[in-house]
Amino acid sequence: MTNEPTRITLDDVNSKLAGIGSNFEAAEELEVNSPTVLSPYFEAAAVMAYYDPARIVPVTEVDPDKQNSMLNDLIGCSTLMADLTETNKISTNTKEQNTKTYRILFTLKDKVRKQALISLVKEKRIEQALAANSPDTLESKLPLQYLLTKCLKAETINLNNLNTNELSEFYKVIEWLDGVPGVSFISKQRVIDKIDLKEMLSPFKRLTGVYEDGIFKERFCGRHKELATLRSSSSPGNLGKC
Repeated sequence: MTNEPTRITLDDVNSKLAGIGSNFEAAEELEVNSPTVLSPYFEAAAVMAYYDPARIVPVTEVDPDKQNSMLNDLIGCSTLMADLTETNKISTNTKEQNTKTYRILFTLKDKVRKQALISLVKEKRIEQALAANSPDTLESKLPLQYLLTKCLKAETINLNNLNTNELSEFYKVIEWLDGVPGVSFISKQRVIDKIDLKEMLSPFKRLTGVYEDGIFKERFCGRHKELATLRSSSSPGNLGKC
């Protein structure tokens, strides 16, 4: 018997948000440099590309009586995401159908993220913030999170090893870190130039085979007569001939 995955409805979303006392209007009025924005929950979310309010761990311990209020403020300064985690095949008596499973995720708004990151860098607590939610930061394979973590840890990123999607994600990371003192990164223009180059070369790579992760999985095949003609015409004895 196949277990059907949990389906999240709009009512589930509203219930989950209500459970932590969400008040978007009040949170939107927070000053960017207020103590609330610099709370342990904001610090944790600042080093995470996306976070789940039901799972996020504050960087330092918080008063249990203030936890809901802090989470409420955090969500109010974030953007709601719907993360498609997987597609499952469900067998019924008559047919097999696909169902999609979603998670409720949030991402901290840029100006608030930047303020929290500036505070963490000045206090030299970036590593502490990353460690608070290590499964979602230090161990994540999600391109946006992986690249953000590497930048925050001052690790080298080779643009030549990134595909077009990863380069776009890296551009977002640079925007997040722009203006944060003590964090060095590659210029936006270099990333844009690399994206343009890869997009220009992409059609040619498709013509010559399947090209993934910097190597050819499949090479050009067929057209043996034409290839033989090309090889023959390029030999030294045939130079200049039409």
